[in-house]
Amino acid sequence: MNFKVSTLPLGIVFLLAMIKVGALTESFPHSANSGSKPQVHFRYIPNDGLIYQNDAGTFEAAMNFLLKADIASINGSNSLPGGTNIPMAKFYLSGYYYQGIYGFSYDAAALYLKKIKNLYVGYTWSHANLQIGQSSPYFGLENSASDNALTFLQFALPVLAFSTSYNMGVGLNANTKVFSVSLAVFGPRIGSHTKGTTPIGETLRAVYSPWHSNGHVLDIGGSLWQQGTDNDQQVSFSAMPEVQPLNKGTLVDTGTITQARNYYLGNLEFASVYHSFEAQGEYFKSWVERTQNLSTLSFSGFYATANYFLTGESMLYNYPTGYFIGITPIKHSYGAWQIAVRYSTLDLNDNDIQGGKETDYTAGLNWYLNQHVELMFNYIFGLARPDDNGKNKTLNIYAAQLQLYF
Repeated sequence: MNFKVSTLPLGIVFLLAMIKVGALTESFPHSANSGSKPQVHFRYIPNDGLIYQNDAGTFEAAMNFLLKADIASINGSNSLPGGTNIPMAKFYLSGYYYQGIYGFSYDAAALYLKKIKNLYVGYTWSHANLQIGQSSPYFGLENSASDNALTFLQFALPVLAFSTSYNMGVGLNANTKVFSVSLAVFGPRIGSHTKGTTPIGETLRAVYSPWHSNGHVLDIGGSLWQQGTDNDQQVSFSAMPEVQPLNKGTLVDTGTITQARNYYLGNLEFASVYHSFEAQGEYFKSWVERTQNLSTLSFSGFYATANYFLTGESMLYNYPTGYFIGITPIKHSYGAWQIAVRYSTLDLNDNDIQGGKETDYTAGLNWYLNQHVELMFNYIFGLARPDDNGKNKTLNIYAAQLQLYF
């Protein structure tokens, strides 16, 4: 299969049309409010963090910190050691100055220059914003969610394999009452080393959300991603078994795919919230276009999940950005309790590339002690049929995570 159509011209047409539409009525976050002057410079708002705002309301700085600490027992594969781990220790700073916006995040648990996640500035209009710098381009639903809004310890298998990372580039977002579009054009992240041609990527995400109030959400959308390679013409896809082993090992991995000129990914997403119940799912398809008359490779995966709050809360959805940012305020002194299940599968086998096929079944129990502290418990039954070495493996994983968010 051969793809030659870029997502960039199509995305620009959508965005310009939406910015010009007179029915635009909902604004992107972080725009200055010129209304009544705040009486307190510092305040704390759950899900938003510690906020400083000047008297005129023309400048704001929001600071957050998120710590995740895991413990896991992984049975069924000697190559995936369990134990204790800190997958994330992340500081966030974001805000606005008049109509300008900025963002910075730093993850102390990451390696070297990968510690720098967001580093951008931008400008907002009433129903659109432009962002320049390093960030994670919008692609799919779960990958776009806030770090503290995940229902399980890790992303689903196909999200781990087919998600954008943090990259330097330009992003443009626009919305109407019910329709939101995000477009990004980007190159490598800060500190990356490339050979020859700079690999350029483009993403386009569109979301239709006819309702998005607390307790009532519908999200239907799709994403496209086109990615070039540098002169090495290499790409690879892999996924951890929905928990992070100490060695970050995997059961399914394509290894290095050579002669890869470009690769393309498509995504379909769905999410619905009805009071305390939330369900969502995504389907992913990827194509790797190769040189030297080698056949185009195709990989795929999908997941479906459902969760329910036993204590009456619901998942909190942000529109127009189109992703989950946490939960609604906790109703009881003993906290909020949530049960969840997930099915996910990832197939990395095609033609001469046999990266394996894995299916995971996950059950979760989450206890939100308050808006700052969460305990997560996951049981994962994983089946690799086969793994990337051609062997059948069965995993039984017991894992827990402590999450602190301020």
